[in-house]
Amino acid sequence: QVGIDHMEALLIAIVSCLVGVIIGHRLSLGRDRRKEHNEVIRPIKQQLLEHLGYLSEGSAYLMLNEKDINSLYGVISKREYGKILLVFSEYKEVIEKNILYDSYGQIECSKTGYDKIIRSAENLNKILKVK
Repeated sequence: QVGIDHMEALLIAIVSCLVGVIIGHRLSLGRDRRKEHNEVIRPIKQQLLEHLGYLSEGSAYLMLNEKDINSLYGVISKREYGKILLVFSEYKEVIEKNILYDSYGQIECSKTGYDKIIRSAENLNKILKVK
């Protein structure tokens, strides 16, 4: 009897240790994925926030481009990337419809155009989430 109780205790200790290792490994993988996600999202989100600041002042400086959004591919889930790409496409379309360039290459945009771009940029900002 005494030998069996000792074996059960040893077996329980080994199983508990293995379960702890597996759970710890899973948590560390999640933390690493979240960190990688944030490292890619933060610069894009920062640029977008600066862009929104310029838009509120009547300037279209620091617009996001496809290269910025493409940097997310492979880092975030395909589903999340698809959602971001859809909202970015709407943002890009609004910019193309509302921003014109004069003969000197200066940006021309109406107040209504800036308002539409701001709304679209705010939608993009909402979907770019830091975890």
